[in-house]
Amino acid sequence: MRATIIATKRPRAPCGANGVAKIMARETVYLVQAFMLDNRKRLKPDKAVPCKSPEAARRMAERLADSKTGVVALASTGDAELGDYDDEPVIIFRAGQLPEQYES
Repeated sequence: MRATIIATKRPRAPCGANGVAKIMARETVYLVQAFMLDNRKRLKPDKAVPCKSPEAARRMAERLADSKTGVVALASTGDAELGDYDDEPVIIFRAGQLPEQYES
């Protein structure tokens, strides 16, 4: 009787090449979200626009405020690899009619 050996890869440990545990990399993303009214007069979001800085997000939101029903610029911090971001983003700028989650 002949034994068959199957080679398997060992699972990788959640550490760097030198055996040191990885630290979660937190980053802040800046987004501008604009809204328009649909045919039923309900707010519908446009595609969110990423920005490089809070100043750039504010400037873009200010420009869009004249042509959109509502606009909000926000910052959210979290781990991009895990997709885990803060539940409450920081509002940088808001104007016009917005969903309740952005009012306060």
